[in-house]
Amino acid sequence: MINLFLDTEFTILNQGSQLISLALLDESGNKEFYAEFHDYKRGGMSPWVITSVVPNLFIKKESPIYTLSKMHLSGRTSEIRKALEIWLDQFAERDSNGHLVKGQDGEKPKKTVRI
Repeated sequence: MINLFLDTEFTILNQGSQLISLALLDESGNKEFYAEFHDYKRGGMSPWVITSVVPNLFIKKESPIYTLSKMHLSGRTSEIRKALEIWLDQFAERDSNGHLVKGQDGEKPKKTVRI
């Protein structure tokens, strides 16, 4: 098992909030995932998010990076979900033949990524 550290930014801190950005870093610091979402409603952002978060979004200023060790991208939730599943798959436990290791219940591990 591996520990991943998570950081997020939301439009506002309430039940109707939407993700603006998502960052994951493995415990070694060598593998990172960073995504900025395009499909959040900009009209519902808190004043603090507008002044402190939005100016610091940087994917629009740099080229996307697509490697397993470092993945930086921006896009719609559906695009980011697919990229995140690919990035997370590198942490799945596999046997010497590359097959997913079955859990104690005899089932293959299930992905629980939900954005």
